[in-house]
Amino acid sequence: MENTSELVLPDLSNIGQLDQLLITSPKGSIQGRIVLGCELYFAPPDDYPAFYADLLWAVGDYYARYGVFVNHYALPNEAGSGKINGDPMPKFLQAVANQDPDEGMGGLLWRQEQPGYHATSWQVDVVGLAPRKKRLSSLFASMSVGKGEDSNRFSELADLVLAWCERLQPVHGSAGFCFTYPVGLVPEAKYTWALLQRCPGIDHSDISMFSVKAGQTWNRIKGVNWLTVLSDPIVAELGGLAAIQAHLADKCRIKTYRGGIIIIAGPVPQLGDRYINFIPTRYQAAAKVTRPVRFEDYQRAFVELPEPFDEKTESLKWIRRFDADGEA
Repeated sequence: MENTSELVLPDLSNIGQLDQLLITSPKGSIQGRIVLGCELYFAPPDDYPAFYADLLWAVGDYYARYGVFVNHYALPNEAGSGKINGDPMPKFLQAVANQDPDEGMGGLLWRQEQPGYHATSWQVDVVGLAPRKKRLSSLFASMSVGKGEDSNRFSELADLVLAWCERLQPVHGSAGFCFTYPVGLVPEAKYTWALLQRCPGIDHSDISMFSVKAGQTWNRIKGVNWLTVLSDPIVAELGGLAAIQAHLADKCRIKTYRGGIIIIAGPVPQLGDRYINFIPTRYQAAAKVTRPVRFEDYQRAFVELPEPFDEKTESLKWIRRFDADGEA
């Protein structure tokens, strides 16, 4: 799909049509899909084995909710991978039990519908970095937008994020519309850039890249989405819950949980559409209140693009897309 100017975006009544939108390469591989996604980031914990166990719990929770939609697994520390045949979680538990906690922990479940590398709507990916790296660990999970005829999974995403925040205690994160990219490959935003420019409500998710770029800066967020997760220390840095509520006024709702808050930018996620000058105002409100804690100290680009784009300039413009004085 090269020409996004001819694409008619679906409204809420038929939002599930987004699941049929496939962004392909010239060779036909699916390089991008619009999904409902969640990305959470974690500061280095005090107890790494317990933290890895919590990440594994999230993988199991995703499988309990959506196991019917995934058919492949990759075990921690390259302990094995393949097609799912029965409950994969005992294999994950055994792999973690046999590993050295100083070596980190990762794991993945996903849906593969055809041979090769293709973007999928269904996946959960956890990256628990080794203690020596002193960087943000991360989690990404996604699901289809639609659920049968004339229905969606918005409430499911919100329930998932709240449950995981309460158990995993992320330092920050976000959830809403985003692109997924082929499992096992570096995300290539050159394929999705046109729609990322047109629709500010679609996020570019690359948890490994953000962890690398943020380095040892743990208390700065990547940006906002329909749901924006802030831990208590970040809330305090912004002046506290009452100050955030006052700034947001009636534009966004706040859900508190033990350890932080979730800013909810409206009753449903929104795509936005620059072609009709529609930038979601609730997202702008969330961006304004969190701007002081947004990470912008990029030494190199977050979004990798081909020439003639200046990657760093374009990355910062995109990160600032909800700012009243920003560009995108």
